[in-house]
Amino acid sequence: MNLVEAIRDSCNVYFYEMGRRLGMDTYAKYARELGLGAKTGIDLYGENYGTVPDSAWKAKAYSEGRVYEPEVLYSEHMMGAMGQVFHLDTPIQMASLTQAIANDGVRMKPFLVKEILTQDGEVERSFSPEVAGVLEAEQWIFDEVKKGMAMVTGDPQGTAYWTFHDLPIKVAGKTGTAENPLGENHAWFVGFGPFDNPEIALAVVIDQGGSGSEVAAPVGRAIFDAYFEPRLKPLDEAEQ
Repeated sequence: MNLVEAIRDSCNVYFYEMGRRLGMDTYAKYARELGLGAKTGIDLYGENYGTVPDSAWKAKAYSEGRVYEPEVLYSEHMMGAMGQVFHLDTPIQMASLTQAIANDGVRMKPFLVKEILTQDGEVERSFSPEVAGVLEAEQWIFDEVKKGMAMVTGDPQGTAYWTFHDLPIKVAGKTGTAENPLGENHAWFVGFGPFDNPEIALAVVIDQGGSGSEVAAPVGRAIFDAYFEPRLKPLDEAEQ
């Protein structure tokens, strides 16, 4: 199985093997370059940093009594590649990461307000798009990841195919089912579209919702439907 197929099928074993080969310190470096482990800077109060673990983080956590061993365990290199063990990511971080993949490594700072207007409707302050970071990688890497995400939603073997197969606009996505030791699994879905000229990136997490493909992906589909609705509506008789 190659990378594209592993993304399409959500193959745990493939990513275990990649974690074993790369090691936690290597993929933690790229996770940080994609904005994980740091605030996105969105204009909301109380944003969290999340956690990107590596060997230095593990040693520090051990010294503080938060973990049982100071070294990264063999299994943790493997499980960490799937986002398990000590990883903590927020929905806005994952939406931002997905946007960066769609944008070939250029990550934009998310913001909520485009303009502040006076009572008379004049622009008092405006906010422009701002580059938050760039992941330097060869183009073929982004192409392969995006191809796999397109197959998640567009290939009959994809984990979200039956949720998206009848969407007229091609989109890309990735389902996730995060194990939760305190209850039911957390259901995740991230995606972007249109595939060839992306306009929107999103992240859905259903706390203790269960399967990402069964629970979170349909919410993602509903968001895409709402966003694309104006261009999906049939023409009125007067317009035909």
